[in-house]
Amino acid sequence: MSTITSIRLGPKYAEKVGMLNSLARQYPLAERLARVPPDFLTGLADVSLGELDAKVRLGRALSVKEAFQGMMLVIAATNNVVRKTLFSDMLFEVAVAKGAYFLTFMAAKELYVGLTPEEIAGIAAAGQVDVLFTPTVASVVETAGMGADRGWGTKDVKTINASTLSALVMAAMGYTTFKHGSYGNTTRVGSTDVLEQFGARSAFVGGPRKIAQILRRTGFWFSDAHAVKTLHYMSHLLRVETVNHIVGPMTAPISPDTQLHKVIGVNHYVHPEDMARAYVLLNSLGLVSLGSVVVVAGVDAIPMARELRDWDWFKNHAYLDEISPSATIISVATAGFPVETRVLSGRRDFGVELVDSQIKVPNTIPTLMRANAQALTGGPLAEYLATNVALALLAVYPENLDNLHEHVGDALETIESGKALETLEKYVRETGGSFVQW
Repeated sequence: MSTITSIRLGPKYAEKVGMLNSLARQYPLAERLARVPPDFLTGLADVSLGELDAKVRLGRALSVKEAFQGMMLVIAATNNVVRKTLFSDMLFEVAVAKGAYFLTFMAAKELYVGLTPEEIAGIAAAGQVDVLFTPTVASVVETAGMGADRGWGTKDVKTINASTLSALVMAAMGYTTFKHGSYGNTTRVGSTDVLEQFGARSAFVGGPRKIAQILRRTGFWFSDAHAVKTLHYMSHLLRVETVNHIVGPMTAPISPDTQLHKVIGVNHYVHPEDMARAYVLLNSLGLVSLGSVVVVAGVDAIPMARELRDWDWFKNHAYLDEISPSATIISVATAGFPVETRVLSGRRDFGVELVDSQIKVPNTIPTLMRANAQALTGGPLAEYLATNVALALLAVYPENLDNLHEHVGDALETIESGKALETLEKYVRETGGSFVQW
């Protein structure tokens, strides 16, 4: 087949599609499938959507295997190689219909009941099959956010791109760091927009060799979701919110053999503890080599002890997929240890006072980009950024949960020294772009 996907995107994505098809020439599908538990692939071509749907309608949760097999129907619709290899008799149109239905009823379950760790792990495991390329690195820090956060109840106000900027600061501190994302959904400036607005190219020729060169010279790589995998193409086809906002940030181009230190922000439908337990499951299946994962949700009130793990309370109070000035729930998981969930707040934990009004930014490209630039130099936005960087450092040093203020200080020192901005400027040049000063 000449292209990896039959779904067409607009001209805005032309370079991403070009990079996608270039990487697809070396797509190691057999290696991806070899990592999946063999019984997950048994009967895959005959998976019954009716049975999965009936189980959910009866109020029961899907197993990891069932969630994996359902999500593979989505991949069959977006990835021609997967469909030809695993669903040889399935027409493209049939795959689209089945994949769309699975995404729809799982999105409804997420909205009204919530997803279990097993379901999250299963759909993420399927998403990993779709990743076309993973660089060879021993360990990596990865920052991610689910987006779709409701923020301050309006699309007119957002805040800085905390996870993208955190990745740049971590790279400036000497850690090999990845950021994976796309254009903005609820915000005018998504993670792809940030890099492009600063002048970087988010898709380029040269394939794996170019990516290795960028990593070697900067310690950082931003991967646009549309350039390294196909599953997000279904969201463009459907034009509705789906569980791809979970699968996307969980399927950065990272090998299962690379030790992963991850911080991921979640929206108000996925409790941090459920996401952390999903990563423990993925690690036990050999699909992730988990160093540590820190799952983050900003809430608008401090929960009582009985409310901390309550999904209904969480759904009503979570509003940011990053640090909140009011309070932040985090769940920390490492391989072989129980998940720890706790509440963080302001000066007590971070050593700096966060003020809600100081992190709000009008949702326009110029205002958000000026705020992002300011966060990389100093002031209240830099302090806010440093608290988010502290959680990325916690993913590397999970034993330091009670010393986050020290991580904040280290991050602020890196920002105020100009090293983070220098890393950004160098990255822009290495991708073939020209730095834009905001």
